[in-house]
Amino acid sequence: MDGNFEILDAEEMEENIVDWWKSLNRLSKSKISEYFHPMNLLNYLYSKLEELKEYLPMIIALRTKGITERHWQILSRMFNIQLDPSTVSVRSLLSHKLYEADKLSNIKGVSDIAVKEYAIQTTLENLENEIKAAEFTTLKYKDTNTHILRGTDELVSQFEEFSIKISALRANQLSKNFNSRVSKVEKDIKIVEDVLEEWNKAQKSWIYLESIFQSEDISKQMPQESQSFQTLDSFYRQSMKSIVFDPSVIRISKRDGLYFQLMK
Repeated sequence: MDGNFEILDAEEMEENIVDWWKSLNRLSKSKISEYFHPMNLLNYLYSKLEELKEYLPMIIALRTKGITERHWQILSRMFNIQLDPSTVSVRSLLSHKLYEADKLSNIKGVSDIAVKEYAIQTTLENLENEIKAAEFTTLKYKDTNTHILRGTDELVSQFEEFSIKISALRANQLSKNFNSRVSKVEKDIKIVEDVLEEWNKAQKSWIYLESIFQSEDISKQMPQESQSFQTLDSFYRQSMKSIVFDPSVIRISKRDGLYFQLMK
């Protein structure tokens, strides 16, 4: 009753109550029913279990996944009492009669919101992890001593899906408590989408021009164009070295100045 409420497992508690109830039922049907004192003890245990069953909905609501300190603060203001999850106990909750129907209804309302917010948080965390895990795939290109990206269409599709997911989270009214994280993910997705679009253009140009300006004769005949290609070639090769060394899509895409260099 006075233990740490934060480590209380409400689901396990509910299962234990059911098991204890079954055990008491079995005992009540045994020969123990013929004896006065054992039956008194049995009836006493029955009454205590009934009390626990009355308090259980309150405990389950307050120990649901997603309940955070912010939700405890809401409840504190709602009931005009101090509820600190790090110090609160079952006994202190009972002393405020939070198991009563009207108070329990309010607690369940906050708990339901916490569950939905927890789902948003979980979806957001999964999305953040998927973005971090996304990697470029490279392929050696002919005898150029460099690489090209492959599978960019798959990456484009993947980040389009990410964009749809984050838009759905943004549309959820309960996402306001995660606004800064949602905004950061939106920004990261947009950066990657922009970089992928420009990289595809740059790579196509590089592949086309590389086949032309590998000829010294053509380079001599078109010196200005050759110089422009040399700039592109140097940038492309250096960028590919970085990608081969660290294929993280998000880290490469957020590299300072990359997007603007690709647009040139």
